[in-house]
Amino acid sequence: MQTFVRRLAILDYLRRTTVPRSTEAILAHLQDQGYLEESGEQRRNSQLRVVQRDLKFLLGDDPGFFDADPAEADDELEEPLNPFGLRSVPAAGKGRAWMLDPLDRQRFDFEKMPGYLAVAFAMTAKHLSNLLPQSTLNEMTAFFAEAERVLQRSERKLAPQHYLRLRDSIEFYQRGQSLESPDFDMRWLDTIYQAIIRAQQIELVYSVSASNGSTTKTYRLSPLGVVLMLPKLYLVSLNEAGEFRHFLLHRIRRVELLRENFADEDFSLQAYLDAGHMDVFIDDSDRGDYDLVLAIKRQQGDKLIEDLSDYPLNATQSVTLESASEAIVRVRVRRTIQLRNWILSLGSRATVLQPEIIRQDIRSVLTASLQNYN
Repeated sequence: MQTFVRRLAILDYLRRTTVPRSTEAILAHLQDQGYLEESGEQRRNSQLRVVQRDLKFLLGDDPGFFDADPAEADDELEEPLNPFGLRSVPAAGKGRAWMLDPLDRQRFDFEKMPGYLAVAFAMTAKHLSNLLPQSTLNEMTAFFAEAERVLQRSERKLAPQHYLRLRDSIEFYQRGQSLESPDFDMRWLDTIYQAIIRAQQIELVYSVSASNGSTTKTYRLSPLGVVLMLPKLYLVSLNEAGEFRHFLLHRIRRVELLRENFADEDFSLQAYLDAGHMDVFIDDSDRGDYDLVLAIKRQQGDKLIEDLSDYPLNATQSVTLESASEAIVRVRVRRTIQLRNWILSLGSRATVLQPEIIRQDIRSVLTASLQNYN
């Protein structure tokens, strides 16, 4: 173990510098860090040979490279390939120096966890623990615990960097009226992850609403991905007929991994979402595109137009300032519940100018809503 740690220390030392280091400089570093004890000249020569053997190993155990005195090594010696990116370069006189190839440099962190890395682990533990596979969480438990210790220590220090505060200063929040996230069984999500990784089918028991309460249905599915749409978590899958189906995680009652595999090489979850396949359409038979023209009244100190410019509905959107009191938004959309609810949320400030079918969608909801208050 001592040899293993010492060799890691050599790699770590070379990683943190872009200047080639001599064997003597590496020896001095190991002595300074306590990996080798300083003593007399005879002891130093023995330790130098230890470092030479370590470098030989890290270089790839090239036969004959250290058979002669390193000080008399051939400058033209071809460098062997090695898995660590270690390179030997000519130094002053006939000596050689050592460095890690900048194009093949690997990082070997084995000492104390730095604060920035502790924050990354702490944020992962805080915000993603309920989404990560259980096997991954098991492997990362020690990292999470060490990260918490590092953050607690940094909080007690009289230092400007209190990383614990950063972890506690970032939260996810739903815009608009927030809804509570329902609980779901992590075992079923874990099985779904396994099925996705192995491209295996699953049998899923799902709770569905019925006129007399709720009942369950069983499905044979090919799981393709998991989508987080706050506060809901969905499984995207293909059924036996090859149709896309979405299932809420909190309604899943059981998941069993089957032996049969499925092919999903051509499926992209991001492309699937971008195509609007998880949108809820007002009329399921009408999934066409429409050119929406929306007039928005501007108000003093208003941030709506600025928000629309910063967060457009999609890439086709344009905003034109018609006057000091009105802006026109043009964008290609589909007739979805999401779009309708967004327009309604703008209240009297927004007026759909075109197309007529979306004007009618808004008018129908407003008329029905008014009747509730007559």
